[in-house]
Amino acid sequence: MTDRITESPLAISDDGEEGARTLSATPASSKARARGVVSETLLAQLTRSLAVGTPEDREDVIDEMRRAGVSDAEIADRYIPEIARRVGAAWTASARSFVDVSVITSQLQSLLREMSGRTRDNPLVAGAAPCVAVVVEAGEAHTLGAMVLSNQLRRHGVSVRQIMGRDHAEIVERLADEPVDAIMISVGRREGLASLGRLVKKLRHSGLGRVPIVIGGPVLAYEHELTTRTGADFIATDATKALEACGLIEAARSDVLRLIPA
Repeated sequence: MTDRITESPLAISDDGEEGARTLSATPASSKARARGVVSETLLAQLTRSLAVGTPEDREDVIDEMRRAGVSDAEIADRYIPEIARRVGAAWTASARSFVDVSVITSQLQSLLREMSGRTRDNPLVAGAAPCVAVVVEAGEAHTLGAMVLSNQLRRHGVSVRQIMGRDHAEIVERLADEPVDAIMISVGRREGLASLGRLVKKLRHSGLGRVPIVIGGPVLAYEHELTTRTGADFIATDATKALEACGLIEAARSDVLRLIPA
């Protein structure tokens, strides 16, 4: 782990609070498929299409990426988060305007929804699949990371319930009405830790005490011992390892991310 979390679906934020990935200026034609590597050419083309292009322009770039051997999963897990990180960093450095950043962020979310639409829960098997709640509290600005996480969970065959931008009472009510097998909460700001601790306590007291609670998000880059401080069960930056820790999938090798010990 570096001073910022790398390649984490739970750690991505819309304002660039994510660690840099390993990048390469590899031409698209070389079909660079190594883990953690993105094509700078394709990344630039996709960013441009999101900033100033039409939906048709964006689809043309996506088609080119697929022809270059980039899967939809790679677009969702690598290219979308990397664009968010760079755009956020450019805004911090005053290299992009707020309007520009807002437009690109909105387009990224739209694109991710399209990617996620291909891995929506199958109603024929959803009843037998583990169900995980992906939660972002009210007041948290970042949602893109939670959307990436949801996409990854669905690719594991997990049924996902997104609860975003809601207050504690509504989060607890929704989870009490429709119980889940695990709760994964993404937190972006240090200031959100006190609220997170209160939410975990309310969840424990609402009859959900045995449901494992996992914390992720940009806050993990700055704070430690979060299970002790918040009452959560696990701290994770990887969908696979989080599911393993919760006992929802068998242990499997993950060459992308890891579970961070408390």
